[in-house]
Amino acid sequence: MSVLFVLKIIGIILLVILGVLLILVALVLFWPVKFGVDIHSSEDIKADGFVRWLGRLLNITFSYEKGDVSFKIKVLFFTIKTSEKSSEEKDISTRDDTNEEPFGTMDYDGFKEISEPEHTNSETGTEELHTKENIPEGASREKKGIGAIFKMIFSDESKDALSVLLKRLRTLLRHIRFKDLKGDVSFSTGSPDITGIVTGILSWFPVAYGKNLSIAPDFLSDEAYLKGDISARASLRLFFVLLFVLGLIFNKKIRRFISRIRNK
Repeated sequence: MSVLFVLKIIGIILLVILGVLLILVALVLFWPVKFGVDIHSSEDIKADGFVRWLGRLLNITFSYEKGDVSFKIKVLFFTIKTSEKSSEEKDISTRDDTNEEPFGTMDYDGFKEISEPEHTNSETGTEELHTKENIPEGASREKKGIGAIFKMIFSDESKDALSVLLKRLRTLLRHIRFKDLKGDVSFSTGSPDITGIVTGILSWFPVAYGKNLSIAPDFLSDEAYLKGDISARASLRLFFVLLFVLGLIFNKKIRRFISRIRNK
């Protein structure tokens, strides 16, 4: 009898543990994750946002301004992770800024002339100096690479994968519950055809043309830009995000598209 009693106790404990795990999984998958973002774009992009789950049990805040990203992760009232420097780190950085230069006062113009190597042309005997004027070749190659990526994404070979991605993304957006969505945005990609493609993709999603949201494409500008303000408050269950990710992972067209990008 004692053995059976011990087995019953072990079985009850295992069932309790299993029940707790199932409850935790159900909370993670089905409890709505609330999030919001405020974006302002003119000459620079500035953004502030938050992600909250289970009330304020998990609270993540973040901001972006002039290339600097800051964030804070809190569980209940405890800060788990933050991008802000501690007081000791701030004191060290302040001392480093106030320290004198190790080599004293230096004529930087003269230093640049010494440090930049000069090369002599063997045919003309003239000296050639490599300056920043040589850099645009690399920049142009980088732009060509970005252009090649755009062509590959919108090529005939990628149409099937892009169609699958847009359909699944549209399904995911249907499950997002927008509490507030407003803004006035104008944009250009610097290329009329790419701007037209982006505008066509946006037309697939009714949320992009809500009552309080205006998106105006600019087909005449030769420069890429994004100007305006967007404010959004919404919630989403992670169960639908899981379905979205699994649907992409097990789709053959998406896998072929990803392998083609890796091979490039």
